Amino acid sequence: GTELGTSFGWPGGAPPAGTDLMVRDERGITTVEAAPPDPAQAPEGCEAAAGAGGTRLALCNGGVEIVRIDPAGARTPVAVAPAASVWTRALPSPDGRWMLTEAANECGKSEARLGSTDGSGGLTAVVGDALAEGHAVGWLPDGRAVTQLVGGGCGQAAIPPRVSVTEPGGDDAELPISPRGV
Repeated sequence: GTELGTSFGWPGGAPPAGTDLMVRDERGITTVEAAPPDPAQAPEGCEAAAGAGGTRLALCNGGVEIVRIDPAGARTPVAVAPAASVWTRALPSPDGRWMLTEAANECGKSEARLGSTDGSGGLTAVVGDALAEGHAVGWLPDGRAVTQLVGGGCGQAAIPPRVSVTEPGGDDAELPISPRGV
């Protein structure tokens, strides 16, 4: 990048590794400061935060729990991973009301689930049934979840791959897209 200046010392010591810096220009005087942490980013003990529609979700406790993080940094648990699984993705919908999740189970297969970001009502398996291996791809702008079925789950026979969209609270609809293109 472009060098903005040289520092001979930071007040309070050097910022820790991974700290965001901000450049401030006030009345022709440019300073570089450590930015305050964004309280909506994944808090300590959490990882893989994602946000949309004013909702931020993070995977916490080694992927066992999904928490919703409010702008002040408060954490609200919204889902616990299925037995013998860990969460690998939690993606809020464009309006922030729903989450598309993915969990990896003990045999290395993934399962996509859909549920409310307020934690009510539990999570529903998408792309067929809970025994199919499916991946959470993302959201369409109209609020439908996109998932990819790639095969049978643990100990299941082969299942033809397909790409599906699911409206929260509705059924799966197959998209005319090759699963290899997702």
